[in-house]
Amino acid sequence: MGATKDIVAPLISVVMPVYNVRDYLTESVESVLGQSYPRFQLICVDDGATDGSGKLADELAAADERIVVIHQPNGGASSARNAGIDRATGDVVAFLDADDTLRDGALETIAAAFTATNFDVLTFGGVPWPPEQASVWVREVLSPRRAQFGAFEPRILFKEKTHPFVWRMACKRAFLKEHGLHFDETVIFGEDQLFPFQVYPLSHNTVLIPDKLVTYRVCRKGSLMDIRFSDLERRAQEHVSTLERILETWSDVGWLRQWPRELFEWGVDFVLPSLVLIKDTTGFAPVVENLRRAWMRYFGEAFLQTMAADRMLGPLVTFVMNSSALPSTVRMLLIAFDLRRRAYGLLYALRQAGGSLADRIRPRRCSLVQ
Repeated sequence: MGATKDIVAPLISVVMPVYNVRDYLTESVESVLGQSYPRFQLICVDDGATDGSGKLADELAAADERIVVIHQPNGGASSARNAGIDRATGDVVAFLDADDTLRDGALETIAAAFTATNFDVLTFGGVPWPPEQASVWVREVLSPRRAQFGAFEPRILFKEKTHPFVWRMACKRAFLKEHGLHFDETVIFGEDQLFPFQVYPLSHNTVLIPDKLVTYRVCRKGSLMDIRFSDLERRAQEHVSTLERILETWSDVGWLRQWPRELFEWGVDFVLPSLVLIKDTTGFAPVVENLRRAWMRYFGEAFLQTMAADRMLGPLVTFVMNSSALPSTVRMLLIAFDLRRRAYGLLYALRQAGGSLADRIRPRRCSLVQ
């Protein structure tokens, strides 16, 4: 976990998926080109853009040899990131969305952390923009503390502010190659949650820093995130689908047997806000049924009976498993509060509760809940 003396001035490969972002691409690319740290390559992956983004990427690359452009048919953000990983030649692979920007000194900070620690995975913070559109949850999750871990500890995923958003992760390329780590291209939404659950348990040197290295555009009209957050029922179903994919991954490699309660409680906190928002709609019953099936398949009846006896979780677990009386909105919000208190402490839970109340009074698109 200590410094590696022969690592000097690492090359950083920045992977940028490009899809219909012509209005933002130049600013994003220039934020990379303008970095004080000189040893980098920017890999722009044109994912079948239809607005001229791919052509603009070519024009930018013609003016700077540090830019590499890949053109491919539309396959989604995961496919584009995988193409970038495969093309990367750097010691470190970082990710940046084409409507976000690197802040001054970002690559220098990543390089210094790699030189000092030889990390497998580095996680850093970000600044949401515009700030008035950022929920309390977004601001909190983009503010990790400074820490370093050797072998995987559950708190990395369940107590630290390490996910979602893969653009606030940088990985040693040798680590990615050793474990054959790529994004799951079958997951259209939720790859920002799934990838960390695949990566962190394999890391033997995870470093967290509080530095805010990316300006994150919270809302972009017409983006996949914007479309997603305008359809509450769809979002709820995607949350359950993402949880099921995480459960499948962890079950296949044996991690679920080691940390079932931690993942169960995180999963409840992950899907609960969406359930609250759609509980009076026709989409509620199908989402609950899919959640029940996932729980039964991966946790089993005996474990779920134990959870049903839990003082706080019990009413929700009983409802999902037996279609009994639905807990009130207040009760579900209290469950969320208790889970966050257990995971992150009282002050975090109180800030989240205050943010949830504010959002119910004055809803925002794109950053309402996780």
